[in-house]
Amino acid sequence: MPTQEAKIAPSEEIIDVSDRPPNEGLSDEQLASCLAEAARGSGNVLILANGFTVRALTEESKSTRWVNIGTGEFGSESKKATGPLLRNKRLLWAHTSELPTVVDAISSSQIQVATAKLINTWQDQATRLTVKKGRQEVEASPATRQEVASLAAWRCQFPGCGENLREHFPTGQRGNYGYFAHIVASSPEGPRGDIEDSPRLANDPTNLLLLCDGCHRLIDRISPAEYGVERLRDIRTASIAEVSRLLDSLRYRSVRPIFILGNITGQVAYISPADIAEALWSRKLRSVKGDAESFFHSGTYLHKVHTATYWNALFEVLRQDIPVLQRYLNGSGKGGASREELAIFPLHSTSVLILAGRILGDNAGIHLFQPHRNKNGENASVTRWAWPTQAQTPAPDKYKMRISRDKIANSNEACLLISITFSIDHTRLPEHCYCDGQLQLPTVEVFVDEPNSEAISHPEDLAQFGTRLNDALRKLQDDFGIEKVHLFVGAPTTAAVVVGQKMQARHQATFVCHEAIGGPKAPFLPTIEISSTQVQELASGATCSLQP
Repeated sequence: MPTQEAKIAPSEEIIDVSDRPPNEGLSDEQLASCLAEAARGSGNVLILANGFTVRALTEESKSTRWVNIGTGEFGSESKKATGPLLRNKRLLWAHTSELPTVVDAISSSQIQVATAKLINTWQDQATRLTVKKGRQEVEASPATRQEVASLAAWRCQFPGCGENLREHFPTGQRGNYGYFAHIVASSPEGPRGDIEDSPRLANDPTNLLLLCDGCHRLIDRISPAEYGVERLRDIRTASIAEVSRLLDSLRYRSVRPIFILGNITGQVAYISPADIAEALWSRKLRSVKGDAESFFHSGTYLHKVHTATYWNALFEVLRQDIPVLQRYLNGSGKGGASREELAIFPLHSTSVLILAGRILGDNAGIHLFQPHRNKNGENASVTRWAWPTQAQTPAPDKYKMRISRDKIANSNEACLLISITFSIDHTRLPEHCYCDGQLQLPTVEVFVDEPNSEAISHPEDLAQFGTRLNDALRKLQDDFGIEKVHLFVGAPTTAAVVVGQKMQARHQATFVCHEAIGGPKAPFLPTIEISSTQVQELASGATCSLQP
């Protein structure tokens, strides 16, 4: 390419550069690629720079004076890419005291033909304004740096990064590989600098972030316009709070997280590790191991609880899973040591959840977590399993019991209706339970005045529900002398587990679980029968032992 002299407009000319760049926030490598492409053209290239970041424009044609290339970091790669432009004197340079991204026009008197010396001087200045002394800030004292690093736990504080800055990733060597980045620059000319606040806050730990090299360059050189003072202060506050929460969790009791998951409504159930961690932290618990274990999952079989195929597949799983779960419960899974506490995340058919509760038992060290659907407008990242922080402690009389039909002479069967999420209409019961407008068996109901899907939203809800359920079971078994209880449960998943927990493993009546599929008026049909020794599937007669 022939050498040509860069032409600069007359000094009185005002050059319009108001169009916003199409590529904002480019790294040195990305900006270098754009500059290399511009160098292959025939027009001049203009670098509009303040003390630490640049905006590049190219002279495309006579009809379009300047066209934006992009904004970002002008480092060693960008300098290399401008080599042909420097040699042909096609690289122009203009300084601005503002962020280059917000400049609308410049005077031609600001523009000069760039030289290698000019670029070297500018890069040295940019280093002084953003990095300083390699990896340490001049103005931040050792005590200040130690405080900042401790609050960050020596991790990069930029959201989503968290790089360990005590260890050099490529070599594995220990040291200090972080940058103590000022929120308000220590120099008034630096990123987010201020003539009054810069010197005042230079050694203030609340004005410093610990960042890795990439995140430091991002906020200071690549996208300084995007990361203003308030945003960086918010990032610092959020990082310190998260680190504090994570470290505090080391003092929490450890539990073994367990899923009770099934393919309800034809969807494969899934709980993310983040959901587990968030839910456990909300109860001041932490996982004893990284991954939760899944129990009672029947693979890809759909939720069809009134078919023998569904239960045959599930019973194969139960025969394998029940002994494992029982070993965790009695401690033999740890070589006879005291048993671990268990965190239960239940999302399965009502019958299986009742069975799971029966196996778990009503013992200390069982922590139940209730799934909660996000409402429209709520933050979608909020876990579905942590108990809502805004939930109120229930009133002492929230859960009630009534006897809908009293004891019948010589009757050893009864019905137990639980209406928490919806009221169970008597007309939906099987004929031997309700016929001709009348209950045919002794019937006890546990209910709330206004059943709804959010009726159980607080751990105390489960405690109060369990107390009222105990009252109902005592009435049926101790006062009525019932040997078989027909169960009809309209309640959240955790409440279904509690129903099973309240069964007396050694002296319980036989419980027949019923479920309805097909809408709010569909009839309840029997699914499984749980005795003190086994569970039986009623469609095929298959059994599975409950004996440890």
